[in-house]
Amino acid sequence: MNNVEELFLINNESDLDLEQYQYIFDSLFPYVAKCLQFDKPVTINFVSDEENAEQDLAKTGYYDSEQNSVCVFTSKRHIKDILRSVCHELVHHMQNCRGDFENHHADEKQYALKDKFLWNRELEAYLEGNKIFRRWEDLYKASEGAINERNNKLYNTLLKTIIKEGR
Repeated sequence: MNNVEELFLINNESDLDLEQYQYIFDSLFPYVAKCLQFDKPVTINFVSDEENAEQDLAKTGYYDSEQNSVCVFTSKRHIKDILRSVCHELVHHMQNCRGDFENHHADEKQYALKDKFLWNRELEAYLEGNKIFRRWEDLYKASEGAINERNNKLYNTLLKTIIKEGR
């Protein structure tokens, strides 16, 4: 499966206006797909959970290997932190695609403390997810992406003003 649009299904169940970040998704997701080279589609669910957000050690996201889906919590989080979580969880998707979870299930609490194999998958997700995100960010900022980001923010601000004023 080579078409990036076929690899990612985005569900926005959050209060976050994801349309304003579409230009970032359009750059980041193809980069992640190229780096991780997974071959199964993944669903990314963005979810608001105010109760979770109030916890000092709130959940940031998780991967469901049965559904090939990522859930990332958005409440009270910066978009950069949200995207970093997406990259981490997509490493778990790549691990699932290569069969890592066939005999190991991360569905119980503290699974990483109880299963050395899963702990190593978690370490890989932290290392690779952050590495991929950082490389993408540096490349993006060094390219026209930074110029496009400024233009998109100006455009979105102008568009919201026009809509608000009813022009």
